[in-house]
Amino acid sequence: MHAGHAALSWLTACTALSGLAFAQAPLYEVRVVGNERLSAADIVAASGLRTGQSVTRDDFDAANRKLFETGFFASVNYRYDAKTRANVVGFSLTLQVVEEPAETQVIVDIPGVDDATLWRDLAATSPFARPQMPQNEHAAAYYQQAIETWLRQNKRQDQIVMKDETDLSRGTMAVVFVPANLPKIGEVVFSGNAALDNVTLERAIVKVAPGADYTDRLFRRMLELNVRPLYEEKGHLSVSFPHVTIADPAAATSTVNVEINEGPAWTLGKVELAGPGLPVDEMGAAARFPEGRLANWKQILASIESMELVLKRKGYLNVSSKPVRSFHENGNVVDLTVQVRKGVQFLFAGLQISGFGPELEQKARKLWKLREGDPMDVPYVNEYIRGMLDALHIQVRSISNSLHVRPGTNLVDVVMAFQ
Repeated sequence: MHAGHAALSWLTACTALSGLAFAQAPLYEVRVVGNERLSAADIVAASGLRTGQSVTRDDFDAANRKLFETGFFASVNYRYDAKTRANVVGFSLTLQVVEEPAETQVIVDIPGVDDATLWRDLAATSPFARPQMPQNEHAAAYYQQAIETWLRQNKRQDQIVMKDETDLSRGTMAVVFVPANLPKIGEVVFSGNAALDNVTLERAIVKVAPGADYTDRLFRRMLELNVRPLYEEKGHLSVSFPHVTIADPAAATSTVNVEINEGPAWTLGKVELAGPGLPVDEMGAAARFPEGRLANWKQILASIESMELVLKRKGYLNVSSKPVRSFHENGNVVDLTVQVRKGVQFLFAGLQISGFGPELEQKARKLWKLREGDPMDVPYVNEYIRGMLDALHIQVRSISNSLHVRPGTNLVDVVMAFQ
């Protein structure tokens, strides 16, 4: 009896499924499998399908295409089964997805738009739009449409374009969405300044700002690169620019107003070098950090460079340093921890000289002091060139020199060419 019921149920299901192949019927449920980063609810919403609606396989095909064209999926497939409720046969749909990696940072850079508000609203209307995206044209179009729709809802008609941006110092890449037509920077007006006068500030910014496209992010970058160093040279290490506004975002060219909070002039306190195996005493003596005096950041950076030369003389070609500040408001003292990474030690392997005759080259070689296997003293190369030209009374039109690391080793050849 049970076997007969099972066979009948299987036959009924097959018949119902066959009948659904080309029929319109209610969609009772939608499941998602294969998703990792994106939620099932967001995927179903993006497909355009809703439980309870009457659908056919054409609707499933359309939903499949719609999801794939977002650019967030490497593949999208589906399968369906018959499901019966109140004696009415309908669909149970399963969406099978494989997500695209979303590793590219997204920056929305639109004058007058608060980033936090934009991302909050996009999460409700375009849930795939997040601060990281897949790197493909479909995903870019998804973001562009989502941002433009949000702008229209907020009574703005900006056309949005996408630009790739690479940060070479950090080795990162971002996609930036900006208006196609940005206002141009005209005059820049500063307020709140006392340590630096307006003439000095205007002279610093006039080289880069007038006529350039304006966004808050781009202009703040100009301030960081051109104005902050002037303040930090005077010890104002905590200078900030709390308010930056453009007078008329709709104008072709407009005034930019910058409010400056200069903060105090800081005194350099204790400096510590951090890193394994460092010749701390020798590096400290070379650096001569201005402890107890004005924290002139330009001078501090020069001290760090002098400190690194100690390691470069010992063959550490790729030494790098990261200064970390610790501010103490009681007394306006800033302590400094310099985190040093020595990297691999390289050894001198050989010297190549071109541009001289045999006799002159032989004389030049005799003046070279590094021996094979010695640590590759980087500053010595330029010192040698200057001293060798003076000693041999040679005048040249051009000089080039480079260090060639032998593949797979820590051995370095020094290559020089004279004309």
